[in-house]
Amino acid sequence: MNGNEILIYPNPASDKVNINLHMDDSGVTLISVYNVLGEMLIKREIRESWTIIDISCLPKGIYFIGVTLEKKPVIRKKLIVSGQK
Repeated sequence: MNGNEILIYPNPASDKVNINLHMDDSGVTLISVYNVLGEMLIKREIRESWTIIDISCLPKGIYFIGVTLEKKPVIRKKLIVSGQK
């Protein structure tokens, strides 16, 4: 992979989602989960290229995961929460 990319799996997910970042730059990265209204529901600062986000508190629906690098938004991807197993 090259450039700024994000891999989210599983998607759809029910309780946890793995996020792999492939960024050209390194530094403080903020991962945020938004609902379809644009409200931030989860925010997490990371310094690693791989992390797990607990989404078990989110009801079934469509969300967006945003990645911000050094205070600049770089990526936004859709996440489908399928509800509890």
